[in-house]
Amino acid sequence: MHTRNPFLGALGALALLSPLTTSVPAVSASSDDQTVTVRAARLERGPDIVGPHLKGHTVVDGDVRVKVRADHVFLLGPTDGGYVVEVIRDGRSRTLVVAPDEDERALVKGSAAQVRLSGDGETLAVIRRVTRRTVIRIRSVADRALLAEESFGRYPELLDLDGDRLLVTRYDGGAVAFDFRAGTRRRVTDQRVHAADLATNRLAYYTADPYEGGCTVVAPLDRPTNVQWTSCDERVHAFSPDGSRMATVDKLADGAGPGQVWERTVRGRLLGSYRVTGYFGQVWWETTRDLLLEAWGRRKGATVRCSEGDCERVTAVRSTPEL
Repeated sequence: MHTRNPFLGALGALALLSPLTTSVPAVSASSDDQTVTVRAARLERGPDIVGPHLKGHTVVDGDVRVKVRADHVFLLGPTDGGYVVEVIRDGRSRTLVVAPDEDERALVKGSAAQVRLSGDGETLAVIRRVTRRTVIRIRSVADRALLAEESFGRYPELLDLDGDRLLVTRYDGGAVAFDFRAGTRRRVTDQRVHAADLATNRLAYYTADPYEGGCTVVAPLDRPTNVQWTSCDERVHAFSPDGSRMATVDKLADGAGPGQVWERTVRGRLLGSYRVTGYFGQVWWETTRDLLLEAWGRRKGATVRCSEGDCERVTAVRSTPEL
């Protein structure tokens, strides 16, 4: 699942005067008349979101509803018989499994610097505290059994977890694939990786520090030098579930979220360009072709579904959160 956390720093000139009836094929991100300005309150209501998602503090999955008691809730993804969530209560974070008509079950007790759920929902990688020499623990979601414990230097970050492999990057650049069943490591690249997907063999890295002119490169994870697309203005935010598409944002976007999102093939062909008067919060792929965006205007917003320049609203309109 690709909705692991809100857009982290943690994710148009064409107004839609008649929702889903007025659209211009997206051709060039540099051409304003190809960019759709998303005004969520004016969009027609489309079908509900497919798959597990949050509605306030409630996990919604088709007819299933699981209310979570917390000040803040972040959905990491489904697991066998339930859902893995990060919660903040009274200023402290925990990682839990929640399920209909069952007591919550703690996976990570106390605060963690980073938590990553595998694509199959079976394993969890945890960094308690990031230091120059950081211990990463991998546990079974079913019973919290410790499957592996490995030390990584130079402020590591969890990029992806799938099957038997964990992909880790470092603050100063470089990425390592760790097979935690076999206990072996393989260096993937010396470049600074900012997005990856083990299941679809996708990788995005910077050629240098992005604040000093570094550009984004997209390549197969197993062949990082086989360049599929490069941009000195955008970075990859998320790859689609089958790896055929990607959502990109401004290379230096941070804070609450980006003001523009581009929908592209992995070779860079522009499929859609979306802008909002406020900011985009979470940005994730619902399916291989449909992109979900929390589109917040100055006062109102909603989650919208967009694909190749056409958008529809998938949640109720509500007030833009105060940051």
